[in-house]
Amino acid sequence: MEKNIFEEIRDGNAPAKIVFQNQYVTAFEDIYPSAPIHILIIPNKTIHSLNDIQEEDCEYLSNILLSAK
Repeated sequence: MEKNIFEEIRDGNAPAKIVFQNQYVTAFEDIYPSAPIHILIIPNKTIHSLNDIQEEDCEYLSNILLSAK
């Protein structure tokens, strides 16, 4: 399956200004910001929808919140 733009950024195959990255999340500046600070934070594991979240994904989800702080 072809990767989406967020997966390409996460994997370093598409340009983005990464502002934070650890083993669970990648945070980068939005290419078309709608605010002075507009950062996107994505899990480093592909999760297609909220319905696909599993209990073992809690580290990814909690790291999204912690990195936003």
